[in-house]
This record gives sequence, C-alpha cells and structure tokens, in this order.
Amino acid sequence: MFEPDGTIDGYDHPNESRWRVDGDELLILCDDGKVSCRAHLVRGGNGELEYAGPFLLNDEGILHH
Repeated sequence: MFEPDGTIDGYDHPNESRWRVDGDELLILCDDGKVSCRAHLVRGGNGELEYAGPFLLNDEGILHH
C-alpha cells in the first residue's frame, strides 16, 4: 500500500522502497533515492487509479503495473 508519507507498506525490496508524484507521473524510488520506474495513468475507472511504466534499471522490458 502506498502510504501518504511516501513509503510502501507491506512490501520490502530495495528497488521499490518509496514513491512520489512528479506532475502526472508516479515515481517508484529505490532505497538510495534513484528512480526505478516512471509510471503514467493508463486507465481510471470506478474511482480507482491505474498506472503502468517501465522498470528503468535494466533493458529487459519489465513493465510495472
């Protein structure tokens, strides 16, 4: 769960340890502050937001959703 203080509760991985919003992008941050994913709104419905974006730390085509 994304907490208001920028932490991610219930999940523990150094590549996805914090989050923040930058304009219309959802940024997923490593524990060292480096951006590991830049996600964009791909669909919104029923009051929910859905974002998707590439994992930026390699070129394997991993998509976070």
